[in-house]
Amino acid sequence: MGAADAAFARALACWQAESLQAAHAACLEALACDEDHVAAAVLASEILLRVGEPPPAVALLERVVAGAAARDGAAWLLLARALRMAGDARGGERAAAAARRLWADSAEAAAEHALALRALGRDEAAAGALEEAVGLAGEDARAQWVVADTWLVLGQAGADRARAAFTRALELDPDAATWHAAEALRSASAGRREEAHGLIARGLALMPQDVELAHMAAAAAGRSPARAASGYVAAHFDAFADSFDDVLIERLGYRLPDLICAALERHVAPATAAVPLGVLDVLDAGCGTGLCAARLRPLARRLAGVDLSERMVARARTLGLYDELAVADLVAWLGNADRAGGFDAIVAADVLVYFGDLVAPLAAAAHALRRGGVLVFSTERGGGPGGYALQPSGRFSHDPRYVARVAAAAGFEELECTELSYRVEGGEPVGSTLVCLRSARKHCTRP
Repeated sequence: MGAADAAFARALACWQAESLQAAHAACLEALACDEDHVAAAVLASEILLRVGEPPPAVALLERVVAGAAARDGAAWLLLARALRMAGDARGGERAAAAARRLWADSAEAAAEHALALRALGRDEAAAGALEEAVGLAGEDARAQWVVADTWLVLGQAGADRARAAFTRALELDPDAATWHAAEALRSASAGRREEAHGLIARGLALMPQDVELAHMAAAAAGRSPARAASGYVAAHFDAFADSFDDVLIERLGYRLPDLICAALERHVAPATAAVPLGVLDVLDAGCGTGLCAARLRPLARRLAGVDLSERMVARARTLGLYDELAVADLVAWLGNADRAGGFDAIVAADVLVYFGDLVAPLAAAAHALRRGGVLVFSTERGGGPGGYALQPSGRFSHDPRYVARVAAAAGFEELECTELSYRVEGGEPVGSTLVCLRSARKHCTRP
């Protein structure tokens, strides 16, 4: 393998791991070794479009289609999309027409040409191009989804055709139901808010009861509900259950479970001086697939887990590390009268980011902890006028001062509040906080 191909292989691995900055750097390294490396140029341009930078993508693609990719329909198609995103309607139409000539059986090329023609006010020609896309989409779920979405872009008159194409996409691949939300999230993360709004609106036109799109619509509109709807959280993580561990641990180097459990280990011994380690009652709140379980098990005489996602809990159950697992709403489960003072420690890794108002979850945690019990959780730094804000990612950010006020009101004393970053969005680290609290409220004694 040559140096250019080796660099491109690294770029592809980084792209698949959503490490966009590293992927782009490796693409540029490949192009430095071979300026005609079409795959590297195309991937670099795709990354630039993902992060909302169409002009450099246009420059790169125009160079490669003038040379090595002159007859590459996929490269011309990406150039058409880049030109459209850059606001060059005429250039986009010319590139899309070239993509159709070179890639005659591509429904996506025909659909892109329809969008370019509409931008020029040539609605009749746009409808004709999209009719051709309908005939080309065939058994390709992604192409059927693109056709459906493009019908909606062309106007209300295409609503019935859009629904038919979308229904076919779902028949071919049920995951098509998540694509509007995924594309909207990428657009929002790249700062293309208008594009994200459009994707959300079109998705809701096809799936008016979709809880994920409704949640994203609230984020896009700048509304901050008290919490994410339980149905949204359950559906989101049910869909993610099979790939969760691989994506987070193997590909993204997700460190939060270790950071959370290490913090608990630092504070749990002095918090429970009369109780030796290994005989604590511990709750993994929002346990997911059980990423914290291996670190928590040595501390616990009883280890419980609770999560809204039935499929996540099913994965956690296969570990054989929990004494109790429940599929339930966290606040309701903690607030049950039978659980008053039932735990020495509670961890919540990446859980309270799905709550805006923290009064209810922190009060419920205080209810379920014994006096001196420790609560460890993570938040994303930010917030709004009320101390929290729903972000385009669908997660809430919190002002650490707001978190401290709510914690004090719930009867906690702060043990630790540490800045960290354990995830990226749009290639950039997300500022986060690890919070450790000790319960000062009186509850029942250890049984």
